[in-house]
Amino acid sequence: MHYKLYRYELANDENEEIHPDRHFKLFDNSKGKDDLGRFTEYRGKKNAVLMHIRHYQYDFIGLVGRHSTERKVTVYDPGEDLTSQVDVDDDDYPNTAFVCFPRIHVIACLDRATLRADTAMSRLHSIIRHRQKLWFNVTPITESFDLRKATQRFRLVDVTFELWPVNPHTEDIGAKLDESSKLDHIKKLNGSAHGAISEPLTLNGGFLTAVQQLQKSGHAKVGFKAYTQDKKLKLRFRSRVALVYSQTKMKECRERMLE
Repeated sequence: MHYKLYRYELANDENEEIHPDRHFKLFDNSKGKDDLGRFTEYRGKKNAVLMHIRHYQYDFIGLVGRHSTERKVTVYDPGEDLTSQVDVDDDDYPNTAFVCFPRIHVIACLDRATLRADTAMSRLHSIIRHRQKLWFNVTPITESFDLRKATQRFRLVDVTFELWPVNPHTEDIGAKLDESSKLDHIKKLNGSAHGAISEPLTLNGGFLTAVQQLQKSGHAKVGFKAYTQDKKLKLRFRSRVALVYSQTKMKECRERMLE
């Protein structure tokens, strides 16, 4: 299971942003075929399709994919020990799932071998443009979250870390942790720290503060699990990959997005 996280904008030709409360309806009105019975054209083929749109209070899920009408299969002749590729008729909709959070302008898309997340977002861009005459633009979120920034924005419940020897230097608390590791000939330190949603992890000059300083100086790789302050949305950040999933009203979404 691998998600890619994007910031998105939905605007008209005058670059006026569409209110988040209207995003679901616009997506819902863009599903399936248009009034002429056509799918959206993408890279010269009219096969881009938006499907299975479901609303969950402020957020919604859906599938974006393509309509496949033929595919290649391998045929084998045991007598001659020969294989060949032949075209056969097909009626399939290879797709990937997404979950959209309009009020924070974020969309998370499952990155699958059958349909990469970046390609899915490009197809979604074409669909919204064709069906609604609006601009749906996305920007991948790839920056790693500094641990201090994360504690300020979220309720951290788990932190995983991998620490390396410091060279040339880091801040004071991080340096002390590095020095104590070197005393016991520790070349690499892996581990995790756990808190609770009611009492989230903080940085008050202790061990995690040292981890954050080592992360800041480039001597640590850090991941974490957290909740938004309203406790409704759970997030997971692992290295430079951001994963998002909701704790409430997302059973159907998880069934389609988990493998």
